[in-house]
Amino acid sequence: MRLLYTILGSISLVLGLIGIVVPVLPTTPFLLLSAALFLKGSQRLYNWLMHHPKLGPYITNFRVHNAIPLKTKVVAIVSLWVTMLITVIFFIPLVWVKILLTAYPFRSSCFYNIDVCNRVNLNSLLHKAKE
Repeated sequence: MRLLYTILGSISLVLGLIGIVVPVLPTTPFLLLSAALFLKGSQRLYNWLMHHPKLGPYITNFRVHNAIPLKTKVVAIVSLWVTMLITVIFFIPLVWVKILLTAYPFRSSCFYNIDVCNRVNLNSLLHKAKE
């Protein structure tokens, strides 16, 4: 069973690494899944992942703050828009496909903005409660 967890954790890690480069594929959920699977499958791989200088902070930030850092979200949204706009402008000839492809980053941006607004409101409420 430990071997299965290790194999699944490795697959999830590869998908997370691909997600760093491909804006449509999420990184953090796959890294969180990898950490959980490595915890059950291989303590050595779990420790390597948690102490990795580039990958470890993704997991640590999510575990500590229960959220992806704002800087990471901004980079993800900007890269998503740039990739989709380049694709729509230069590679897609059909207008209806252009509209559909533009709708995806628009939807993601709306959810991102709602999340930021909720976080700002929550932080202001917490600061008022402390006073």
